[in-house]
Amino acid sequence: MSHRFSELKYTDTDVLALYIKYREADIGPFTREVGDFIAHSRRDRGATLDRTAYMFSQLAFFQKYQSNTRTELDFWGECPWWMKSWFLGKIEREPMSVLKRISGLNKKPLVREVKSWFNGSEAYSTQLVCKNPKLYYNLAQHFSRMISGESVFSSHEVRKELIKLLELESISRSELEPVIVATAVLLQSKSAEIVANFAANVRLSVHPTRTHPAVPPPGKTGKYVNILPDGNLKISVSTQNDTGDGLVNVALDLFDTGIDTEKYFSRSLVEIDEHGFPVLNLERKLAFERSAEQMVFPV
Repeated sequence: MSHRFSELKYTDTDVLALYIKYREADIGPFTREVGDFIAHSRRDRGATLDRTAYMFSQLAFFQKYQSNTRTELDFWGECPWWMKSWFLGKIEREPMSVLKRISGLNKKPLVREVKSWFNGSEAYSTQLVCKNPKLYYNLAQHFSRMISGESVFSSHEVRKELIKLLELESISRSELEPVIVATAVLLQSKSAEIVANFAANVRLSVHPTRTHPAVPPPGKTGKYVNILPDGNLKISVSTQNDTGDGLVNVALDLFDTGIDTEKYFSRSLVEIDEHGFPVLNLERKLAFERSAEQMVFPV
């Protein structure tokens, strides 16, 4: 396989084989995550699912327990599937000193305590039995003060992992960027069900797009620009909530590639949107071929 990389003749299928080969080799969480997305359509764990469930839980908690239509927060009985993710996600991101002040516990014993409130070892339990309601409400009161946003993986950690992966196959570091683009093609339109009727869907987007100066129309002054279809390539995750609970969907970055699309994406993907602007249609089925002049093209 490595000779295809050295000859610059590899495709997204070759990059897929890399992820499958090193999926369980402890390269890092991104390599494992991409491998899992490729290997499994139904999962209940993983960095993307955990982060997506946590991000959804923050808005869901606000809607359900803090909005004008709020319901009463209970410490016993049936609970939303995302409640465990909400508590554990908040604990993970809170400074130890704050957790100690609120609970009297360090982070690890507090995590064990909170996990004990939820029935079984399921990631998304719907049964809550808390024998320490004072701690439950103290944590909930503090955690509900803020909603934070974050991506699943940082650009730095992804690039660091992929460099390690390339080195294991004696592939030049100069192939890092094309491999990232091929990875985006592999992840496009992947989906994983978190719980019944609730999924995390991967999408590609261009944000921000680039512009270039334009001549003002006759009789007009000021700064005018033409909007271009190309710009920064992002791999995003959005929720698809078909549970009927009325809670809003969320979207977050899986990984901001920092790569400009113009060099890699075929011009046959450029379309005019409903507002008359050129855009890259990244919803189409895509393929990657390193030897092509424009490596990503529709199939």
